[in-house]
Amino acid sequence: HARGELTRLCYAAHAAAGGSDVFTDTRIPLFFESDANQRLCDEVHRPASPFAFFPYLNVTGPGGETAVLSGDGVIEGFVARRLGLMGRGDVQDAVCATVAHSAVALATPQLTKAGLHGKSDWIVENVRPNGVVGVTLSHLERYVGVCATGPSAYIVGDGLTVADLAI
Repeated sequence: HARGELTRLCYAAHAAAGGSDVFTDTRIPLFFESDANQRLCDEVHRPASPFAFFPYLNVTGPGGETAVLSGDGVIEGFVARRLGLMGRGDVQDAVCATVAHSAVALATPQLTKAGLHGKSDWIVENVRPNGVVGVTLSHLERYVGVCATGPSAYIVGDGLTVADLAI
């Protein structure tokens, strides 16, 4: 349900700009699509994740040290920092993290599940301006409008960041 997509976009943008950091992408099937997917998640993927939720990312540092990171915001922030997509300084870093977190939060598991099961009434109700997704989107649009005030075409600073990719 879109978890991990922003991280994939960060790596794609990095590669398109000539970056050399690579990753191995393992897609986890939607656990609520079938009993087989549920078993795979329960037996393989949840035990591999430190907090038993997704996404999770196995990372190796420059000295060979390894760690498993878990959770959307943590992973996106780590990858964006590592690939130079967080802007400059702690304020731009925080704005990028705020935009990324809010944009990813729009794609809730409930929204994905409703789409898979053809529950269009639920979707319509939640994406209306006063629905959960609609309210979040409205706040995000307002926030981006406040942040993107300079002459640049980017949300933060003068270069591509995770905030731009999230939008």
